[in-house]
Amino acid sequence: MKLNNMSVGMRMGTGFALLLLMSVIMGSCAFWLTMSSEKKVEEMISWHLIKERMVEDWTRLLNTNSGLAMTAMSTADPALRNSLCNKP
Repeated sequence: MKLNNMSVGMRMGTGFALLLLMSVIMGSCAFWLTMSSEKKVEEMISWHLIKERMVEDWTRLLNTNSGLAMTAMSTADPALRNSLCNKP
């Protein structure tokens, strides 16, 4: 079917259908990319925030008492680490 043989309504309908299809494709791609980047950002923030807080605690402990700092960083017991980090 040639473009010249189509009626004006059919041409406009075909053009609108193509625009609609392209909009759906672009929207789905944008949604997919946003969701994948959101997961990566959340993971990065959570890990960096934990590491940053540990470094802050370690630095504060080093400034007050290096023995406490080494104990807090070398222990696997979270209760002991929290009790050492919460000392003034």
